[in-house]
Amino acid sequence: MKKYPNLLLGILFAATLALAALQGRRVDHLRDSERFYRWIVAAAGQFRLFGEVATDTSPAEADLEQPKEMKDEALFADVVQAIESDVGVPEPPSTKDDFDKDNKPYAKLVRVVRAAGEAGDGSRVFDAALWKYASAPKAAPQRREFLTYLRNGQLASLGTQFGASDLYSSEGSINLSNLFFGFRKMAANLLWLQVEKYWHQGMLYKMVPIMKTTVALDPNFVDAYLIGAWHLAYNATAHMPNTPEPLKQWYPRYHERLGDKELLYYEAIDFLKDGIYKNPRNYKLYFDLGYGIYELKLKDHPNVVKYLSEAIRYRHENYVRRMLYHCLEHNKRYEDALAGWEKYYAENPGTNLNIPGFIAELHGFIKEREADQAEAQAQTAENAAREARQKSNDALTALGSARQAAATPEEIQALESASSEAEARAGEVEQAATSARESADRLFEEARKSYQEIIEISGGDQACTVQLLKMNVRKLVEEGRFWEAIMYLQHGRWQNLTYFDELSDLIIEIKLKANLALTLSERQAVLRREEAAQFLASVEKTVTGLKFMKLDGGWCQEEYGDERTRSISAESELLAQLRQQIPDLTEILALAEPGKFVVFQAGDTWYKYQG
Repeated sequence: MKKYPNLLLGILFAATLALAALQGRRVDHLRDSERFYRWIVAAAGQFRLFGEVATDTSPAEADLEQPKEMKDEALFADVVQAIESDVGVPEPPSTKDDFDKDNKPYAKLVRVVRAAGEAGDGSRVFDAALWKYASAPKAAPQRREFLTYLRNGQLASLGTQFGASDLYSSEGSINLSNLFFGFRKMAANLLWLQVEKYWHQGMLYKMVPIMKTTVALDPNFVDAYLIGAWHLAYNATAHMPNTPEPLKQWYPRYHERLGDKELLYYEAIDFLKDGIYKNPRNYKLYFDLGYGIYELKLKDHPNVVKYLSEAIRYRHENYVRRMLYHCLEHNKRYEDALAGWEKYYAENPGTNLNIPGFIAELHGFIKEREADQAEAQAQTAENAAREARQKSNDALTALGSARQAAATPEEIQALESASSEAEARAGEVEQAATSARESADRLFEEARKSYQEIIEISGGDQACTVQLLKMNVRKLVEEGRFWEAIMYLQHGRWQNLTYFDELSDLIIEIKLKANLALTLSERQAVLRREEAAQFLASVEKTVTGLKFMKLDGGWCQEEYGDERTRSISAESELLAQLRQQIPDLTEILALAEPGKFVVFQAGDTWYKYQG
């Protein structure tokens, strides 16, 4: 060692470099595995929630003439297949949420991600199994594909892409210096301060691009998503009127006709969905999307229930469950809401909420629905009784005519037998109708008493008050006491302003039914309805059972959402092949009048045919 004094130092230095390189590779592997794991969780959640893995191109790529081909579906299919045969990933216990709309079970991967995301210690087993798979050598091929697609910006399921063009864009005051040395989160925070500044200055047009840049820099900045969506759906629309139907435009991406105000709601929806793609286990994003926009702005109760039901899968505050139960009620899923409130009350017996009142109210709604069903059955039975009685009377008339005409004894005997059978049948049906009417009246009375009891106990429950009012009004209308029913509704709508529009529409319905004069505002409301209905009819057609929506210059199948299309002409061999596959294609192509086009789907491909 004295002869080579630097040898030991050199060996130690080389060993240190080797260890550093080894540790660097290990860190890179862990980082890449975590990215892959996060994508698996996000993609599987999207598939269960939306029925597909996101394939829309990002805003940065959407305007290109040749947008990039997204690889989400192909990569997801590879991972699904790999997980299906992986014995290291356990089978989760089955629940009602593990089946698609056709009642077919989801793939093992989707069920495992569902189980791994739910609150509770049991989820750790499945989460650990997912991480073990994502980081294991056997997943190396899929992991390499994922990283390649990630670098190329070919994974739409990660949310909006952050491409090189964005780095050099002056819009949003961001440049490469913000990204050096891993200071992306700091840059995001600094940019968010600009959002606040522009908000107080009323510069919404400057806020939106910076909000999007902020979450691109820090995809886990959940508050930026929540506040950004609030700015779009609430602050930006606060002073905007609802758009009249003729001024709306058809947006294939949303399958809706929207004006400027309504489009901002859907931009907020897109912003929150982007947050969900990047943070699939944060309940706040699902809650704000479901309740903040779909409930309060769009009154889309099925979507409210969809996203709030997803929110409660993850660790959440109790208010999320409570709002879900209220929205289940709005969606007329009374039994589900009742089961939820009963479970919540059992778990929180000391709550100061009037949960017994909510439960009693739901029992009343269920009774009223049963009464409505009994009413429909009673009306059907009464119609059948009238028909049976008419047949019995016709048989008696025929018998009397035969006797006067001195028919043969055999003919008279046959008619007497037929008349007796018809009379017996009429009696049976009338008895059934009477029984059905008594049952309906009894159920209505039970529902009415239930509402009255709740109102007395609570000191004036608004929902029950309105339901009771509508039941009384319906009775008055059945008795022909139209003006009395209208006076009750006019008084009730001012006492229950939450239901003002609903009760006003009921007044119009009664006046039209009774042929009573409408007020000026009521006439205008009817004209707006008729105008909207007429306009919608002109932008929608059903051909061979498929619904087509009118687009500028043509017609598009309802499910079309801005996907890339393949052009076909009348002379192409491809069109001849498609005619063999789709027998009704001739009727569909007839939509493409001279100078117009039609977009339709065959298999997984969208075609555009020019007339």
